[in-house]
Amino acid sequence: MKKILSIMFIFVLLTGCTEKVSTGISYFAGVADYLGDVNEFKSQIPQLTAGSLADSTTRDELKTAITEMQGDIDDFNSLVPPDELKSMHESVVAKNETFDKKLQDSLTIIESGEKNASEIQTMISGSVITEVINSLTDLNKEK
Repeated sequence: MKKILSIMFIFVLLTGCTEKVSTGISYFAGVADYLGDVNEFKSQIPQLTAGSLADSTTRDELKTAITEMQGDIDDFNSLVPPDELKSMHESVVAKNETFDKKLQDSLTIIESGEKNASEIQTMISGSVITEVINSLTDLNKEK
């Protein structure tokens, strides 16, 4: 009976550890994906804002890229971090909220035609995106 209880106890411990490792692996895969998405978006912005917003193709491509980035932000924000990384994750989520707000403001401006493409580039590729990238890089180092 003691052997059975010991085996069950070990099994329960291993199951808990496996779940924690699995959660960590899944979380860091999400962080790496999001970091790649943010870097790709940042590299696309100069090209997407090089044209005139009067051109419907340029405007549509820029709107699509911004909308996709907003989806990536939502996906990252919904990740469940390991307990020891919750505060770092929450910090990135806070930066993401600022980033998402700038993206939403950009979409509003694109629709209204109030500014030109280079002004939008300045709006969304400035310090906010750099802060998000730096925070993600720090988070990724915690592996």
